[in-house]
Amino acid sequence: MAGKNLIDDGLLNAIRQTVRAEQDRMQNERGPQGPLIGQVARPDHSNVGVLLSLPGYIWDGTDADLELLSWNSDEIVLWSGDSWVRHKVDQSSPPSIAASGESADTTYNIYAYWDKPTQAVKIETGTAAEPVVADGICTKSGDKTRRFMGIARTNATPAWEDSLTKRYIANFYNPLKKEVAATVNTGGTADTDVISVVDIDFSDWFIWLNYHSRITNSTVTTMPTAALKRASSTVATAYGLTVTESGSDIVTEYDIGLSLSWTGQARDVGGSSGKVDFKVTHSGLTTIVAGTFKGAVMM
Repeated sequence: MAGKNLIDDGLLNAIRQTVRAEQDRMQNERGPQGPLIGQVARPDHSNVGVLLSLPGYIWDGTDADLELLSWNSDEIVLWSGDSWVRHKVDQSSPPSIAASGESADTTYNIYAYWDKPTQAVKIETGTAAEPVVADGICTKSGDKTRRFMGIARTNATPAWEDSLTKRYIANFYNPLKKEVAATVNTGGTADTDVISVVDIDFSDWFIWLNYHSRITNSTVTTMPTAALKRASSTVATAYGLTVTESGSDIVTEYDIGLSLSWTGQARDVGGSSGKVDFKVTHSGLTTIVAGTFKGAVMM
């Protein structure tokens, strides 16, 4: 004798639909690895699997294009106009910005957005107001559809640069430990530019430098040092040792660990001074025979 179904078909279907909806909701909240592309998602830092880079993940060079490349995944959650939606970032033709369309020696905020006409994720530059927080996510001021991805700076060409001496690409998500290195071989009393880092203010960041030099001193008290100089209009803050002896072949060596935060200071986005310069200052010195910088920065 066949058993009788204790739940009618209509109620059973309703229960199944409720269970499916809950399963979809839970799966959608698992982060960038979730498969629900094009569906509503919870916005948070875990659902950005991409980063800003020169094409081909080049960490020491220049290029005409800045690209949004996959890292932990190829997904990102963006505001559609009425909800946060998960999107896949096309890696066969990654979103890019051509430096030829931007100004030289200029720092830009970089934003990602969903372009409805082409049905693709794209990136764009911005130099106006600082990013604001919407639903716990950094977005463009006045436009929640633009999600803040980081900061990039053009060089004098203009081209995008991320090199040992010019770290001009900083990621808000998925920051990387990047090497910095330079060699100085100069004399005289003028400051010497060594390493420049794009000026970021979205979080505290840390740079470590080791400076080694061999100098010939004059008869006056001097301070050959690695100095931090935020912009051309800012007086350099010196970190190092004062050399009081005179003679030839004096060796100076010291480590500099700097935790930097520009919170509350006006970062020069859109201007020529939006960078932090590390300089060798040697007023009173006859010659710096050789000086080397080595270190790393998270960006």
